[in-house]
Amino acid sequence: MEIEKGTKKFIDKTLKAQRTASEKARLAYEKSGDPEIVIGFIKRSPAAAPLKEPWVIEAMQKWIKNDRYDLMKSLALRRGERSDARARAKEGMMFFERIEKQRRAGKSLKEACIIESERIGGGVSDGELKTIERKYQRAKRIKTEITIQETAESFAITAFPAKITYGDFSAFGEWKYTFPKK
Repeated sequence: MEIEKGTKKFIDKTLKAQRTASEKARLAYEKSGDPEIVIGFIKRSPAAAPLKEPWVIEAMQKWIKNDRYDLMKSLALRRGERSDARARAKEGMMFFERIEKQRRAGKSLKEACIIESERIGGGVSDGELKTIERKYQRAKRIKTEITIQETAESFAITAFPAKITYGDFSAFGEWKYTFPKK
């Protein structure tokens, strides 16, 4: 059975992108030794290809040898982790902030999308850029939801997803403030 020319190009492009992403992650891991780089690389990949990479296998064997089963457990996606609306909202807000940071630095939207595509190890094809631009447009529409809970002794105000900026640093998450009643 012969593979069509377009399918073969797609497969080659995908494998090349995977090798490039693997090499970037390997170099970053060797430089810092941070296990979160390996965990992030595995979770971002759409297939089980990272589990075949020799440097990933070596890192995981080192974790097992050092009784770091907490790192091994963090590799497994928990049920609903990818489909959790709260996690998607937070990730979308973080994505929007990364693009906006590039735009504040004087880059156009297309240039910012190229930088983001390279950051995640993807290609810089027109299709990839359009996907990132659509994701940016969706992320732009994310609104912070504020809820107020009243108890007998206090008011609790919760904001999610929320962003706090200090200088050039931004932190994302759920922020809860409690005000006592007088």
